[in-house]
Amino acid sequence: AETLVACLSSDFLSDPVCLQELEFAFSLGKKIVAVVMGSMPGMLDSPAPGVSHAGGNRWWPPQGLGSQLGSTPPVNLYLASGPSPIHSVVFAELYAILLEGVEGELRKLQAQVDGEHTAKINEARLRQTLFKQSRLDSRKEWMLQGSNG
Repeated sequence: AETLVACLSSDFLSDPVCLQELEFAFSLGKKIVAVVMGSMPGMLDSPAPGVSHAGGNRWWPPQGLGSQLGSTPPVNLYLASGPSPIHSVVFAELYAILLEGVEGELRKLQAQVDGEHTAKINEARLRQTLFKQSRLDSRKEWMLQGSNG
C-alpha cells in the first residue's frame, strides 16, 4: 500500500507496535494520513493565547512523532460535529484524502491488469496464427502426397 492511515489515540501513542509500524511506513516514504480517533495528550487543554481551539497548537504533532506526522493538523474524527462522524465535514475531508491515495493505487493496479489482459490477447492471437499455419501446412502436405501417390 502507498498510504498508511494512522488511527491516533492515547492508546496508539503508548503501543510500541503501532509506533514501529508508523516509523516503518515513514522510512519507506509512504503517505501517512493521521486520523484522531480518541483523546490525545493535551488535546482538551484550555486554548492557548490567540488560538481558538482547545489544546492550542501544543498537542500536535505528538511528542517525538513530528518527523513522521508533520505539523499539518490531522483529520479529527474524535471532535467531529454532526449527528454522527459520517455526516460531518471532517469525515468528508478524510474521505477525500483517502480517495486521493487510493485512486493512485487503483490506477497502477488497473494498468497492471490491462497489461496482463493485453498479453493474454496477444498470446491467443499468436496461438491462432500458429494453429492456422499448422493446419495449412498439413493440408498442403496431404495434397502433395495425394497428387504424387
